[in-house]
Amino acid sequence: MEYVAPAVPKFLQAHAHLLRGAGGGGGGRGDEGEDGLIEIDRERLAKEEKLAAAAEDDDALDDHAFGLRTALEQNPELAASHPELQKVADATAAEGIKARANVHFGKKEYAEAVALYGEAIRLDPGNHVYHSNESAALIELGEFEKAVESARRAVKCDGGKRYGKGFYRLGLALLKMGKGKDAVYNLKRAKELEPDLKGVDEVLFRAVGKAELESKEEGRKSKDGGKGKRGAAMLSFGDEEEDEEEDEEEDEAS
Repeated sequence: MEYVAPAVPKFLQAHAHLLRGAGGGGGGRGDEGEDGLIEIDRERLAKEEKLAAAAEDDDALDDHAFGLRTALEQNPELAASHPELQKVADATAAEGIKARANVHFGKKEYAEAVALYGEAIRLDPGNHVYHSNESAALIELGEFEKAVESARRAVKCDGGKRYGKGFYRLGLALLKMGKGKDAVYNLKRAKELEPDLKGVDEVLFRAVGKAELESKEEGRKSKDGGKGKRGAAMLSFGDEEEDEEEDEEEDEAS
């Protein structure tokens, strides 16, 4: 029975040699499946198909946003009577900008990514993902304080309160700043929300170690401070009971 080759999708045309030709074999380059694709290339081709579909979706978002914005600009009365359309237009445009920011992030162009995430945030400030992604890019740039601010905005958004990545990035940024205890709290929250979140276990382990060192340092300082107070009491000529009361008040106030 003669084999009829299926139509080659556009995104696969550059890989047409991987498809079985009419009546032909696989050329010894791997085991062929029922659909004619060489098994060894299935995963790579599936990934390229996904990327191609994502690119088409991004183009569609940009076109939709542009159409809405144009309609609103040309018909001010439409915007006045239907304010929700402006929100839809802004949110759609923001998604397109975020997609471009993600491309820059993937290329390790973090400054460009931060700038684009900022544009998306200005259009749709309530989207927790934009703040969280901005935080991730700022961490890569070493701007940890700004990263903490972005991550905190992410987890304060309605959707961000259940968004594990937001708490993970907040914890990571805090750890980078040397705040182990604060980092542990947020990393544990991230793990509660998303137990399988990549990287959280390793960062949490480091944060716990940092928090333990902080506790030891605080205990040492407290002990040294107590010795200093007792020494000062011995040198004073005042009533010892009054000194002890003052020490108690200081400890409580601190």
